[in-house]
Amino acid sequence: MANVTGLVDGPLGVAQRSPPLSPGNGAVASFLGVVRDHAKGRGVTRLHYECYRPMAEKVLARIADDARRFDPALVVTAWHGLGTMVPGEVSLVLHASSAHRGPAFDAVRWLLEEIKRELPVWKRQTFDDGSDEWVHGS
Repeated sequence: MANVTGLVDGPLGVAQRSPPLSPGNGAVASFLGVVRDHAKGRGVTRLHYECYRPMAEKVLARIADDARRFDPALVVTAWHGLGTMVPGEVSLVLHASSAHRGPAFDAVRWLLEEIKRELPVWKRQTFDDGSDEWVHGS
């Protein structure tokens, strides 16, 4: 099975939340990134994600391929939302499917950290007082 990665305008829907299912892979570990209503002790009203799409798509696909270090048969689904989102909406979906749970859990955690570190998607958060700021990845 091939990895599935992509960028979607707006919050992520049910189609992006479906994990890769394969008879050879008995474990699926997942992560959903949900827009929070707070940051740094302040209320957040919305987030806005921007990117240079061709570059971000290539980087996301490469990160998914690199996750095979945990299991050569690993299958990854990775979606990132773009544009404006409000608290409670899903902005990131990760699934890692493997024959066993250990590599699946390790891969999904690694995917999250690599995406935060490498993916050229920028986030601006708007606070309930109307001010906003760009947030840098980890």
